[in-house]
Amino acid sequence: MCPISADGGHFGGGVGKNFHDLRGTAATRLCLAGFDDREISEMIGWSVARVAEVRRKYVDKRLIVRNAVERLIYMNKRTQEEQEL
Repeated sequence: MCPISADGGHFGGGVGKNFHDLRGTAATRLCLAGFDDREISEMIGWSVARVAEVRRKYVDKRLIVRNAVERLIYMNKRTQEEQEL
């Protein structure tokens, strides 16, 4: 049986969330993974303004900065390795 009901898309079992909450979770995780608001909006079908609103409300700026620094370090190491070849 599908956990989504036909009347509003709510999960069964008293979860208190609905199917549309998954997009908010996806937007948050994509933001933390380094995607920008435009990219996220294209992936999940929201406006850039809606993605920005969710990001401001739910995403800790320190995590965004930390993840961005980690990506830069990774890309720098990768570039150095390619130059050594």
